[in-house]
Amino acid sequence: MEINNTADPHAVNRKLLIISLVSEDLRTIGSCYIFAAAKSQGIDVRLLYINVNDALNEQALATFLQDEQFGVIGIGLITQEYHFSVRLTEIIKRYAPNAFLFWGGVHPTCEPEECLQQVDCIVIGEGEESVPSIVNNYEKKSVLKMIDGVCLKLENGSIRMNRAAYIEDINKLPYPYYEFNGNYYISDAKSSVVRRLSTADYATYSKHGGDGYALITSRSCPNNCSYCINSFYNKLYHDRGRARFQRRRSVANTIEEIRHAVKTLPNIQFINFLDDHFMVGSEWLNEFIDLYGKDIRLPFMIRSTPEAITENTIQRLKEIGLKVVQMGIQSGCADTHREIFHRHFNRKKIIQAAQILHQSGVDGIYDFIIGNEFESTEAKRATIELMMELPKPFQASLFHIIPFPKTDIVQWYQNNGVSPKLDPYETDYLELDADFYTMLASIAPTTDNHIIQRLLDSIDTEECRKELKQRYTENNFS
Repeated sequence: MEINNTADPHAVNRKLLIISLVSEDLRTIGSCYIFAAAKSQGIDVRLLYINVNDALNEQALATFLQDEQFGVIGIGLITQEYHFSVRLTEIIKRYAPNAFLFWGGVHPTCEPEECLQQVDCIVIGEGEESVPSIVNNYEKKSVLKMIDGVCLKLENGSIRMNRAAYIEDINKLPYPYYEFNGNYYISDAKSSVVRRLSTADYATYSKHGGDGYALITSRSCPNNCSYCINSFYNKLYHDRGRARFQRRRSVANTIEEIRHAVKTLPNIQFINFLDDHFMVGSEWLNEFIDLYGKDIRLPFMIRSTPEAITENTIQRLKEIGLKVVQMGIQSGCADTHREIFHRHFNRKKIIQAAQILHQSGVDGIYDFIIGNEFESTEAKRATIELMMELPKPFQASLFHIIPFPKTDIVQWYQNNGVSPKLDPYETDYLELDADFYTMLASIAPTTDNHIIQRLLDSIDTEECRKELKQRYTENNFS
């Protein structure tokens, strides 16, 4: 069946509102991609940021919805935002009862049946093509049920779940961008009304005052870590004939987006590449070093695995502006990596990579998953011991495992009859259970190894734990 992407805008109300839920940082790339894609299709579209840390301003939202009269409203959400989204959707139904409602994002992709109880349809997978198709055909279920990425309830009560939407050539997507004093809006506690997004708002709700620009050059990751959503996405897209579904934009396309961002956003001084694994493909990397070095040369940060870090590559990247590398280490225990995380573990490579960064003058940020219910005392000790082998000082990002829906690690909890400490619907991975090993891990990056070893050896004593609490408190508030 032919899908209408050029429907008469006067026949049906096709005015679209995209709602992006934000807390500390409004640079939500996914929502900006959807906005740009819809606008490129000629759709009359608005994007509204709502601060989830504030109480919902029902009156402000009601006035905005009644003034704008949207025909279609979509919310993008992750698992931690589910309950907030349910409350928000109830308000939308009250003041825009005729609007067609959909949810998209990570959580609806993972739990479409659950989310479909709240709205008219769910977007599964990548929405840049499916959302415009939904907007242009939402009144015709016979068409909706043919669109990739759509999950909806049919007249007989059954659920029609199409295959996940997937974009093969991500170079063709329009760049995410921001409309100041235009079609971007924000609702927060600072104002009693929904207001147009200003450059001041952007600075307020962007890390470091908005002096950085975040972008992604690829989709997905070549790895399959059990705690990561990619362990689910790799299965979801397997019907496309791919064991992995990583795609990468061309270097030219990436450089052009940065040029566009520098022209349209104020005060960009730093580029943050959000790819799970930036250093994939030597040909791509060589071209990037050449073009970025010629045209951009702004300081930047990347994410990488230890195995990809070599002295030559880091030195070449540093010459064109590399300042920070974030690297996932997660645990110092090989058994944890193999049996629970489904990750390759090479202690020698980790230490070698950290030494290369240190010697090159590139800052290292190392991720650790610490204080978890599935690790033994010996495994936790192994992580602290590995931290002591890394050149100091370094930055450590400490996380607690949360078994997000459909990730592979959920099966481990079920098989072992273990209840997670943290509920993915109620919290996030930054909320640590500050046990004594977590406290020790938090001070290890900047504390002399003789002190760390002494505390590790006596961690079960009351005297040690008292000292640990004091150092942990001082470290967090210094």
